[in-house]
Amino acid sequence: AERLARHVYLVHMANADNALLERDFQRAQIELDACPEEQRGWEWSFLEDRLKQTIPLELPGCEMPIFTRDGKHIIAIGTASTPNENKALLWDASSGELLREFQAETRLISLALSPDERRLAGGALDGTLTLWDVETTNKVWEVREHTGRYDGMAYSPDGRFIATANWDQTLKIFEASDGTVKHVSEFEDDVRRVQFSPDGRWIVAGFQPGGTRPVLVNVVTGALKWFPHEGMRAPVFSHDGQWIATGGQEGMVTLWKWDGENLHEDRSCRAADCRINSLDFTPDGSRLATAFDRMVKVWDIATASEIASFNAESVVYWLTTHPSENCVALFSALKGIR
Repeated sequence: AERLARHVYLVHMANADNALLERDFQRAQIELDACPEEQRGWEWSFLEDRLKQTIPLELPGCEMPIFTRDGKHIIAIGTASTPNENKALLWDASSGELLREFQAETRLISLALSPDERRLAGGALDGTLTLWDVETTNKVWEVREHTGRYDGMAYSPDGRFIATANWDQTLKIFEASDGTVKHVSEFEDDVRRVQFSPDGRWIVAGFQPGGTRPVLVNVVTGALKWFPHEGMRAPVFSHDGQWIATGGQEGMVTLWKWDGENLHEDRSCRAADCRINSLDFTPDGSRLATAFDRMVKVWDIATASEIASFNAESVVYWLTTHPSENCVALFSALKGIR
């Protein structure tokens, strides 16, 4: 019986080690937990330490994560029907410690952090836009210039403007200093996801699934440059501004070459058999992370080949890459942020 128990213990150790190599952290934890305490030796402690060092940080009840510039903190929105649904939350990215809370009147939908990280903008379900001081968590100003819910916002690289995507079929640019509206672009579909180009001259915007094709909006003139194909969503700039990636309704990911004025389709690959929910480039621009259904895949830009994939327990709606480390934060409906 003792020999059999020892054999079963060693099987659990081998399974936990393999699970860690495959980045299946949940299975590794199950294998370790299955070992009786009186049998746990140095190998159990060794694997437990490895698991603690590599297991993703989990923030249940939070969504739409964004990293601070140094990657040490995550700012997220409390999900609906939780005590934090009307708050933005600032977490320590390594320990999961909650550091600050930013209170809104109604449920928040989108966030944007200023380039100097001194201000946090939040868009609410009722169309209210609020700006907080990050250090004190006090409100700087609050306006309501939209009539629908927000579905994306972004700060300009110089920190002067805030671009917003809204379900009232408008894209608006606000003065970050006082919340006055600088520019309005009206469309025939609800606007979803906005991002400034790294030089701050253009904004790329997407629309609801199956709706209008993505568009580039000139910040100064308001001129529009439409993408040539429909059925694409979740457009995102690379960090050097030379590429734009879009995800299709049918699982196609397309890379577009962008020279600051002209858009050229470069290559496409089928990432999935279903709609792409979210995209993001790694900081060096060499890789692209994609989210669809319960899967996250990472692609090599040069070869358009898949280099990694991760399974989630539920549908992944949002992801963002870490500014320096080789990891992503993702949001799924059942698990929150990981």
